[in-house]
Amino acid sequence: MELKSLSPVMLTNAVAGFENGKVFIKKETLQDLLKNALIYENLRTNKELFDEFYKKLLWWSEFYKEHKEEKEEVKKQLEAISLWLEKKVLCGGELEIVNGEVVNFEEEKNLLNLLKVENFELQNGEVIKKKVKLVGKAKRYLGLRKFADKSSTFGGNFEVDTQKVEEYEKHAQKPELYSLVKENRLVEVVNRFSLKVLETDKAFFTDRGYSIVVKRLEEIEAESQEKLVRLNYKEGILPYGAELFIFERLETSKGRKEYHHLNEIMQEITKLGWASEIFKETREITVDKEPIGWLMF
Repeated sequence: MELKSLSPVMLTNAVAGFENGKVFIKKETLQDLLKNALIYENLRTNKELFDEFYKKLLWWSEFYKEHKEEKEEVKKQLEAISLWLEKKVLCGGELEIVNGEVVNFEEEKNLLNLLKVENFELQNGEVIKKKVKLVGKAKRYLGLRKFADKSSTFGGNFEVDTQKVEEYEKHAQKPELYSLVKENRLVEVVNRFSLKVLETDKAFFTDRGYSIVVKRLEEIEAESQEKLVRLNYKEGILPYGAELFIFERLETSKGRKEYHHLNEIMQEITKLGWASEIFKETREITVDKEPIGWLMF
C-alpha cells in the first residue's frame, strides 16, 4: 500500500522515524490516526455513547470547580475520561472509572489488535527543511523543520489481518464498530475523519483571511479521491476525534442547553492548556502558506 503526500508532511519525532539512512512514518502514527477516526465515527453514529461521554464531562467540570487547587488530580480525572472513551470504542463492554482509573475492559478485544500495520518507508521524494509558523490566536515562528516534500510516496502495510479476525470471532460481545474493521473499511473511516478535519481547517483559515491556504485545502480535497489522510494534528488530553466531534456538535447545537455546558467545559479545558489545536484556535503552516500533513492512500 502507498501513501502519497498532497502537502509537505512534517517529520517530527512523534510522526516519523530515521533509521539506517531510511525515513519512515511510524506504524504507531497510523494506529493513532485510526483510533481517532473510529472515536469520531462512533460518536457520530451513536447518540447514547455521546450522551454518556457528555455526562462524564459534566461531572469533570463540577469536579474541576471544586478542586481547582488540585491541578494534577483534575488532570488525572480528565485523562481517565479520555481513556474511558478510547477503550469504550476500541474494546467495547461496560467500562467504569473508579478513583481515576478505567476498569472492566478487555484489552484483547482492542480493534487495533486486528491490524496488520507496519512503518511506511519513504520511497520517492526528498527530505527538505522549511520554516514553520503558528497562526491563529497564538502567532509565532517555530523555526526550521524537516519535511517530506509534496508528492513524496511512502510504502507499507495498513490492512486488517484476516487470521486475527477469525480468532476474534470467538468473543461473544464485540465493539460496535467491529464490522467496519472486519470488512476492512479502514480507508473509508480514515477518509471521513480526515475530511471533517479538512472542513474544520478550511473554516479556520477562511475566518482569518488565509485564502491561499483555503485554496490549497480545496485542491487537496479534490486530489484525494476520497482516500484522504491527515497527519501532524496537535492533540490535547481528549482524543482528537472526540474534540472534532464536540466542535461539530457545538456548531449545530447553538441556543440549546447542551451548547452552553459543552462550550463552558471546552473553555475550561482550553484555559488549562489541555485542549487540541481545534479549541486553542491555532494551526501550523509553512512560511510560504502551505498546509501541513495531508496525504492520500
